[in-house]
Order: sequence, then C-alpha cells, then structure tokens
Amino acid sequence: EGVSPSVADSWSAAPMAKRTVVPASWLRAPVLPESADHLKFDARLEQWGLAAGLPARLEQLKSDWQLDDYAAALVLRSLALQCQGNTQDAVLMSWFLLRQAGYDAILGFASGQPRVYLRLAFMTEGTLFVPWMGKRYTLFHTISGPWRGSERIFLSPKEPQTLAQAVFMRPGSAPRLGTAQAWRSIRFVHGNREYALSLPYRKHWVAYLDDLPVISLGPLFVHSALSPEARRMASDSLRRWAGGMTRMQQLHLLLSLVQQGFSYRRDRDYLPSDQHNFPEQPLAAAYADCEDKAVLFLSLARDAFRIKGQLLYNESQEHIAAAVELPPQSPGASFSQHGIAYLICEPAFTGFKPGETRLPLREPGRLLL
Repeated sequence: EGVSPSVADSWSAAPMAKRTVVPASWLRAPVLPESADHLKFDARLEQWGLAAGLPARLEQLKSDWQLDDYAAALVLRSLALQCQGNTQDAVLMSWFLLRQAGYDAILGFASGQPRVYLRLAFMTEGTLFVPWMGKRYTLFHTISGPWRGSERIFLSPKEPQTLAQAVFMRPGSAPRLGTAQAWRSIRFVHGNREYALSLPYRKHWVAYLDDLPVISLGPLFVHSALSPEARRMASDSLRRWAGGMTRMQQLHLLLSLVQQGFSYRRDRDYLPSDQHNFPEQPLAAAYADCEDKAVLFLSLARDAFRIKGQLLYNESQEHIAAAVELPPQSPGASFSQHGIAYLICEPAFTGFKPGETRLPLREPGRLLL
C-alpha cells in the first residue's frame, strides 16, 4: 500500500508556501493523484459498494433520507471512519470521498497530521478555519489536537478545484434519520385562560442537530422550522385558539406560549459553551435562552400566522429578540430598517407584550440578515 517518495513529491503545496514532500507512509492509494492509484482505490471501493458511481449513489441517498449537503458530508466521514477506524487513513479517505462527491474539500498538513477542511456556505463560530484562494474552509475531520505553526495545503494536480461546490444546509427540512419520537408538554396562561399543547419531536434529528458545529445566527435560523408533524400540530392549535384575533393579538398569544412554555436559562450558566439551537431542539431541552426562544417564536409565527420576521441582535446587552414585519402604515412599529417597519417581540421575558422591550428604541440593534 505504500508509495515511493517520488510519487509523494508530485504533490504541490499551497502558493506562497514551501514545497513539501509528504511522507510516503501518509499517502496510500486512496488519495494519490496518479491514475493507477485511483484505479487501485476504485477496486477497493467496489468492496463497499461505492466505486466510481459515488456521486450518483450519494444523490440517491440524499433523496431517500432527505439529507442536505452537510448531512451527506457527515455520512461520507462516517463511512471513512467505519472503514479505516480513527486513523490518519480515515482522514485521507474522507477527503477523497468528499472530492469524489463534488464537494470543495482541501487537505492540510500541520504538525505531522492530515486535516480535512470543507468550504461551507454558512458561517460557524468557535471552529478552526483556514483562508485559501480567497475562500474560507472550516475544519471538518482530524484525529489530532491543536498545533502550532503554519498549515500546508495539498491538492491533487489532476483535480479541478474550481468545479467543486460549497456545502449547504437546509434547516427547514427534517432528514429521515430515524423514527424514534418523544413528546414535549407545553402549558401557559393567556387572557385568564390556561392552554395546553403537546408536540412531538424527532429524537434522532435533535441528536444530529446537537452534534453540529455552532452555526452563526442569521438566515439559516430564520428560515428553519419544526419537524413536519410538530409544525402541523402547533399551527393547527394556534390557528384554532387565535380564531377572530387581530395580528397583534396573535403575536401576544404566541409570545405567552414561548415565554411560559420554555424555562429561560443562559447557556453559559450550565453548558461549557454558547449554543445556537434550531426550533426542534428546545422541545427536547430543559432550558432555552434568548436566541433559542426568538428562533422558535419566528418559526411558529411564520408557519401558523404567515408573519415574517428577523432576529434582532443588540451587542451592548448581548441580547437576541424577534423583530416581526408589519404591513405598511401600521401603527405601533418599533423601528424601521431598509424601508420595512418592524415590531420588537421579546420571547425571552415573561409578561412582555408585542412592542414591549428592554432595548433602546433609538438603537435597538441590528437585524441578522
């Protein structure tokens, strides 16, 4: 399985970096640019049912399981780990599979260890990344810890890097990762009446979302949604309860649900780091913080009442609220940006009505567009 130093030397380093010979022990048939070595690896892939048809088969898998690009990339990484164990070969193999599938992945070496970086179409926080050719690549697969010194990037000279695509997420669609369900019971009081709502959540999907890197707050969260069954049950109940209500009364009802139905607690008070959760995750969690509640509130407002909105971030108070769009000339607007009137809603604070906020209205913050 080993290769000669002359073959290893055919790999070229990144521009502006020193040319480096990759140790032959690191380069096995899966990642060599030579056609003969690719044929060797194709023969090995046939044993796993992949071979040269990997892109087409991956597309079929994505369709069957309703996977987005990021979930498909995780499947490929998992395959490499199952085939090679938690080894350097698994890292190299995952890079090869990602490239074969058409994803924009690069291979880096630092402190004697290979690392796979993936170009994501969304931003993450607290995750290592490297700039390369004017693009940002996020660490995706490694078996080593932190290192010092520069990163050296290696690409097969026969692979057209420009044709590779970034990895997208589709947070509004739940993948078919399993059938296990659990239920969340929500109780709240509104207008001297007690309400009760039970919503299902998909346990496997929540586990998948929990394992994602911390994704930067923005459009991905605004357009995210509950699983189809939870979305349907929540929307049906809210529409039934809100029959005959005005838009402001609908928002007030929804605020009462999110404010009282989910106990507030900051991530830093019980978790090792800050987390940004999609709407399904608070159903399975003991607590929710301001951004979790704002994301859930916007999801329910859109699906139940067709009310659009954005996340509003106030840096000085380190606080996230919801800002819902109002029709033109509507009274009670909190502020306007980009020609659109917005009403601030505070899902995090119990008792706050639509338009009531602790944020200064002159400078409430910026919309996370």
